[in-house]
Amino acid sequence: MRNKITKSIRKIISSPIRSFVIISIVFGTLLVALTPPFAGGDEEAHFIRAYGISRGQLTVERYGEVEIPQSYRKTLGCMQTSTPIPGEMYKYDSTSYGNDKTNAFKCAFSLPLDRANSEAVFTTASSYSPTTYIPQVLAIWVGKIFNLPIIAMLYLMRIFVMIAYVAMIAFAVWLLPVRKWALVGIALLPYSILHFNNPGGDYMLYGSISIFVAAIVRSMYLNPSQLLRQDRWLLPTVFAAGVMMVLPKGMIPGILFLPLLVFYGGLKKYKWQKILSIAVIATIALLWQWTVGNDVMEEPSSATSSLFTFPLAFIKTMFYGWTGFDFLYNGSGGGGAAAVPSVVISIVNMMIMMYLLVDYRPDNTKIKSSILTRKIFGWVSIVIALLVVVASFAAIHIAGSYLQDGSNIIKGVQIRYYYPALFMLAIVPFARVFVTKETTFRNVVIGGSCVALATTVFVTLLNYQWGVFGGLLG
Repeated sequence: MRNKITKSIRKIISSPIRSFVIISIVFGTLLVALTPPFAGGDEEAHFIRAYGISRGQLTVERYGEVEIPQSYRKTLGCMQTSTPIPGEMYKYDSTSYGNDKTNAFKCAFSLPLDRANSEAVFTTASSYSPTTYIPQVLAIWVGKIFNLPIIAMLYLMRIFVMIAYVAMIAFAVWLLPVRKWALVGIALLPYSILHFNNPGGDYMLYGSISIFVAAIVRSMYLNPSQLLRQDRWLLPTVFAAGVMMVLPKGMIPGILFLPLLVFYGGLKKYKWQKILSIAVIATIALLWQWTVGNDVMEEPSSATSSLFTFPLAFIKTMFYGWTGFDFLYNGSGGGGAAAVPSVVISIVNMMIMMYLLVDYRPDNTKIKSSILTRKIFGWVSIVIALLVVVASFAAIHIAGSYLQDGSNIIKGVQIRYYYPALFMLAIVPFARVFVTKETTFRNVVIGGSCVALATTVFVTLLNYQWGVFGGLLG
């Protein structure tokens, strides 16, 4: 019996895909269950936007209204009042959760969907493309078919987002001929998994970037006959991933990754196909940006002045005023202040550096493109990574000028602005100075990810004490 268990464990940890799927689903499910409804980042806005799309409302103006059952606000009333009473409407005058969390959970599940009694509710997620919400809309449709309460729909949305993210990353790992464990490591970072409770565009952006870059890397490792056989599905995969990459959160940062398509199959092959693909994807991105127009700008008139103040603001923010530590507090819905220990934060930071800077097996003998092409590919990737960070900071400085206070430190920036670049850099097979054994690299990915995610789950439990854990600590 022990030998069978040992063999099963070895079989799992020997496969990057199996390891990723199991770890992400186990810890993702725990985080989905332990985080209170609508406590994820902008989860209310994304739920409303997804519900509107499920009704056929594909676009909505900034702060536009979406028809949604009144049971939505009644659900919030159950959770965010001191004494949960089914049918009490939430008035949007508080963001704290009530003390009676166990009864709040029961109260929310007791509310029927009651689609006939609807009302108009505004959303701040107007600039997000409908493609962002494909899994969420499917979850809502399932909820409508079975007439599930709003809270059940929300949990279904989280689960469907988790499934979509896991499927996209697993597919990207399968595509990769090298650097599989590096992608698994980045995809299992706590901040990556926490997006299951923030069903906006980040999970789609991370997944589509991973597939886009992985397919390009794969093409560089195929000989001409192999590339000819696989080109029928590989190039369309790159194109589809490119489209999904530029739509979820607007054309920034996704459009910045398009130059990598030039390296598909090598610099000298498929020139017209690559030029046409880049042009079409960029056009789609620009058309969607034109469709939402100034909806992404809180104060369009201030854009010009913000553009001139950005360089100094970026430097000052990066080297003086950066305070966006994503592990400092894991939500505030429970009113707690449990934090991930600094030693775990340090471990995560070291893991990220390893995923980017350490190789675990030489790949230059297998790549079919020239060494010069690989070097250019690596340098272009590094430049793109820098542009992604700068452009993301610029977007919040210019579009979110209402957040700024004149201190020349950009307010509203978050650690997630680095993650698209991290997903790309982990995959790109540029020459790395440090090399280790694959087993060592794998063990760090699996062990480090489990420690970091387990700590995040424990902090979530302490902070929220949600559902069946209500009142756990008194």
